[in-house]
Amino acid sequence: MLRWTAPAALVFVCLATTSSAQSRLVLRPEHAEAERIGRLLPGLVTRPSLPERWESEDAILLRVGGEWRTMNLTDGSMAPASAPPRAAGRAGRGRSNQTDESPDGAWSARLDGLDLVLTRGDRTDRISGSPTDRIRQGRPSWVYSEELSQREGFGFSPDSRLLWRYEFDESKVPDVPTMLNQTRPLPTVRYEAYPKPGGENPVVRLVVRDLETGIDRRVEVGPAAGVGHYVYAIRWLPDGRLLFHRMNRRQNVREIAVWSPQTGQTTTLDREENPGGWVEYDSALRDYDADWSLMLSERSGDLALWWLNLRTGEAVQAVQYAGDVMGIERVDSERGEVWFQGSPGFGGRRMAVRAPLSPGRTRPAVTLTEPDRTHRFWVSPSGNRLITLSESATRLPELILRDRNGRPVRTLGAAESKLESEGLQPARSFSFTAEDGTKLMGHMELPPRFDPKTAHPVLVQVYNGPLYLTTPSWTDRFEAPSRAALYGFVVLELESRGTAGRGRSFRQALAGRMGRIEVDDIAAGVREALKTPGLDADRVAIEGVSYGGYVTLMALLRHPDLFHAGISQSPVSDWRNYDTTYTERYMGLLPQAAADYDAGSAVVLADRLRGDLMLYYGSQDDNTHPVNVYQMAAALNRAARSFDMMVGPDQGHGGLRFERRMEFLFERLNGRPGRSQD
Repeated sequence: MLRWTAPAALVFVCLATTSSAQSRLVLRPEHAEAERIGRLLPGLVTRPSLPERWESEDAILLRVGGEWRTMNLTDGSMAPASAPPRAAGRAGRGRSNQTDESPDGAWSARLDGLDLVLTRGDRTDRISGSPTDRIRQGRPSWVYSEELSQREGFGFSPDSRLLWRYEFDESKVPDVPTMLNQTRPLPTVRYEAYPKPGGENPVVRLVVRDLETGIDRRVEVGPAAGVGHYVYAIRWLPDGRLLFHRMNRRQNVREIAVWSPQTGQTTTLDREENPGGWVEYDSALRDYDADWSLMLSERSGDLALWWLNLRTGEAVQAVQYAGDVMGIERVDSERGEVWFQGSPGFGGRRMAVRAPLSPGRTRPAVTLTEPDRTHRFWVSPSGNRLITLSESATRLPELILRDRNGRPVRTLGAAESKLESEGLQPARSFSFTAEDGTKLMGHMELPPRFDPKTAHPVLVQVYNGPLYLTTPSWTDRFEAPSRAALYGFVVLELESRGTAGRGRSFRQALAGRMGRIEVDDIAAGVREALKTPGLDADRVAIEGVSYGGYVTLMALLRHPDLFHAGISQSPVSDWRNYDTTYTERYMGLLPQAAADYDAGSAVVLADRLRGDLMLYYGSQDDNTHPVNVYQMAAALNRAARSFDMMVGPDQGHGGLRFERRMEFLFERLNGRPGRSQD
């Protein structure tokens, strides 16, 4: 999935700049004031400390000022507390977990290169992979870990007698090199099997070993060309059956299946299809009792909670709720209820919702929180209380203790704002309309002491790509101005179609049209924002990282009349360059969908560039490979278009430092630093 995490420190080498002067940002007239306010900004809005966990029905653990404290919910008093145990770490992006132990403690398993090694006492069984044949044992292929959240490549059965494992054949998948240590005298190369659209995917096999005899049995997962092309979310059920999910390559059919060790047969429990788009790969399956599990499904239109009978395959909607289910917070089988975060649709708000559960039946949900704010919540051990963090763009966050019906009991903590003391104000919300009439939302951050009679440059900060099925791209929350606003920019963040929280049709509007639907929605939001006095329509910039870098390119190319400068960081420039699993989910298969790939290709549209562009990439990026920037640069050169480019030597998937971004924008929008903006 396209995403990035900023590293602690970045080093940058400039390949093409417009001036040899250094530290040009300090020449800006607003620099000293912006840096002064920036140092104060973390203290201008103080948010309540959030619960780490419930210690009891009457106490929560939280962190206050870097110290752990227990809060007594009866009187609000605090007492020192020990730090909670650290959660076990998970493998990083694109990587897999390395070790496991059988439930009875007799067996251990570990990865060793392409091999899986099993140990019990003095006995060691090595299941060998093959570098020559490119077979890996017990280790997910890169694209499975990255795009299907599959971090485990093996697992012991509940009775410790069996072990499932992956066997991947990557012989037809091309290796992509990543250059390492390029700042050292002798660089090195790492190769990764990285499938790209139009090419071969790794062939997945699922094998179960009898640990005592060492005999392997292959699980029938389905024909490679059909459902069974992807196999993931694998786990043992308490009754000893092996459950897994499988999809076709197009990812518009998803099945949940079980394999029986007794019969050796695979049975399909559930099938979900969406011929016109895609099916979300994750069902978020949660066990309720021996027969029933809860799962998320979009088959009714909204992202809803459904029952799935693990023996018969019967599927029944479990909860009646008018909106998307945005995450299951608790399933309480003893009390017969579920708590979840609900999205009522337009407005970016999230609600605390509770519903009774009756296996095989549909029950109505009850929304527990106020509709004029968004709410994050924590349910007490008994289910008789909850705590919410409640806020909106215009209301400061409050930590509120409530009864089980959502009625406020007392305020445990409230944010304080001193923004006005520095001439600041919280981000404004506004609405706008997409081309198809869909109503969307935006945030607008204003610079200090904003004067509507003065024309201010505009900076649109974007990501706007499809995210995990319960991750919204838009939330109505209280936000202080960002650092860019302190330098005089009006900063916009804009909702677009293609993301979660507003039903399947809203999310699936992106199908086959990445780079068009979301980009045109952003352009509509900018045009609406420019109706606000004080925004300069002749100085509009856009920036983003990863998918946001791609959106930046497409915005400059599709709307050259609107966007005058852009900073595209670690972008995809053509979807033929990204991995199969993510890309084909949304864009379809090649060669059938070639026209859609071309329409969404910044490389193809390079000759449309009119504004100023900065390209950035990390030389060690193994996610959006540097080839994306190289292809874009080559296409721009062929079209005789000028651009700037910077590289982060030995850096991965990330972004350009703030100071250089501001320098570029000021140079291109306002003239050289230190000169008058007039």
